[in-house]
Amino acid sequence: DRATGSARYHVGGGITWDSAPEGEYDECMTKAALLRRNRPRFALLESLRLEDGRYWILDTHLERLAASADYFGFPCDLGAVRASLESTAAAAPAGVHKVRLLLDRTGHISTECVPIAAEAPRIRLGLARDPIDPTDVYLYHKTTHRRVYDDALATRPDCDDVLLWNRDGEVTESTRANVVVELDGVACTPPVAAGLLGGTFRRELLEQVAIVERTLHVDDLQRA
Repeated sequence: DRATGSARYHVGGGITWDSAPEGEYDECMTKAALLRRNRPRFALLESLRLEDGRYWILDTHLERLAASADYFGFPCDLGAVRASLESTAAAAPAGVHKVRLLLDRTGHISTECVPIAAEAPRIRLGLARDPIDPTDVYLYHKTTHRRVYDDALATRPDCDDVLLWNRDGEVTESTRANVVVELDGVACTPPVAAGLLGGTFRRELLEQVAIVERTLHVDDLQRA
C-alpha cells in the first residue's frame, strides 16, 4: 500500500490430518525468514595464488565465483574477470603473490596483489567460544561480509586464529582456512553441510582422494 507505506506478505501451508502445530508454525517462520533477515552490503571475494605470472586452479576459483554470483544475483562477466586477472598478473613482479579479486553487486571488478611470505608463521590456534549457526548463508560463500569470523576471533584475543564449531559440537573451519585433521592415518575434512565454505584447494584434494569428508567433533581434535 503506497499510500500508507505498508505491505503484507502471506505465508502458510497445507494442514493435513497428521500435521503437528509446531511443525506448521516452524514452516511459516522459515518461509517468512527473508523478511526478518538483514542483507548487508558486501562483495564476492576470491583469493588466488599467482606464481610467476600464472594462477593456480584458476578455473576452480572462477566456477565458485560464478556460482555465488548466480545465487546472490550479482552480474558476473567471467570474460571481464579473466581480463582483469590477466592484467594484474602482467603487472606483478616475479615471485609468489596473493591476488584478491572483488566483484560487487553492480558487477564491478577490482583486484589487489600482495607478495606471499616464503614461510608461513606458526600461529596460536584455539576454539571459538560460541557455536556458529549452520543456517547462515554467508558461511557457504566467500564474501567481504565476515561478521561471523570477526566475532569468533574477538572471543579469543589470545589466539591468532580460531576453529569454529556448530551447535552439534562439530568442527567446521577456521576463520581463514578449511580444516584437515589426521585421524588413524586418514586425512579428514568436515563436510560442507556442517556450516563452512568449500575451499578451492579442499576441492582439489577431495578430487585427488588425498582427503576424505568426515564429521569431526571437538573431542576428535584431542587425538589428531
